[in-house]
Amino acid sequence: MARKCGISVELPSTANGRDYRGIVGAGVTSGGTGVQLETPLVGLKLGLKEGVEVHIFGGAVGVDFWPPAIIVPIGAGRIGFDDRSSLDGGHGPMLRAKASPSSMEGAEASNDGEPPSFIGDATVFARTEGGGDQNANDPSRATGLAPTFLLSGAADVRGMFALLSRFGPGFGLDFELGFATPAGFVHGLRLEPLGLGVSLGRMGFFTATTGAGFGGITGHGPTAIEVPASARLAFDASSNVRILLDARVLWAFVRARADGAPDAPFGDEMRLGFGVRIGQMWGERQYTEAGGYFFRLEHTERLGAAYVGAALGWELGGGF
Repeated sequence: MARKCGISVELPSTANGRDYRGIVGAGVTSGGTGVQLETPLVGLKLGLKEGVEVHIFGGAVGVDFWPPAIIVPIGAGRIGFDDRSSLDGGHGPMLRAKASPSSMEGAEASNDGEPPSFIGDATVFARTEGGGDQNANDPSRATGLAPTFLLSGAADVRGMFALLSRFGPGFGLDFELGFATPAGFVHGLRLEPLGLGVSLGRMGFFTATTGAGFGGITGHGPTAIEVPASARLAFDASSNVRILLDARVLWAFVRARADGAPDAPFGDEMRLGFGVRIGQMWGERQYTEAGGYFFRLEHTERLGAAYVGAALGWELGGGF
């Protein structure tokens, strides 16, 4: 009704029928800064403010770029900044108030023995990678196409639903845009809706996920359909420090990118990462949230070459 009347309004991700546009529909997002393509089964939204959202059977999962938040299909619909009104015009709190020690103790007591039903992390960051030297131990696997430097912006979401005590389905989503030298365009979008997860306390979790997507580096590695397999271990060393360990193996369905990870026992590309988030934790009786800046060191192998990289950005996490 709002679209038919030309009214610009942004509904929460839990609103029934929010993204329905008929059997197949496409258009500008309700916020006016992006585009979306929808069907009754699946859909995709990309926007400068709206971020990246994947819609599956009417439910939304993704990353809201501004204000930063994880989009989830349950509860309040987002973890992080409440909504855009919290940053535009100064109405509403920017973040939920930091809980006092007594309220945190009350929250922990009220949830004692009850694992959260949802745990997840979302990160928005810049990534740089350098290297690109061909593998001297096995030059037959080198493609000669590897770039020497990459710089990109990316977003990543990982989480799980604890449906059976501390176990349940896991999911993942990542998006990346940037450039490489010699001249190349870095791009990728991968959805991993299939996986398993284990919750580790109020905010910790382990997930192993897989799915499909596309990506590449123009002029170096051709754009191709990809099948990623990823794992993440995330846990809080304290209320201010969070540790994140990541691993991903990827298969690319194009011959020029085959067997491009010299040290991986299988897969065409590989990435390993170790990250630390420094920030704060907020909590109430039904949920726990945390956010802050994070830094990650990475080792990547693609196109027969190895890279050392670093990522710096903002990470939000939640459990409820």
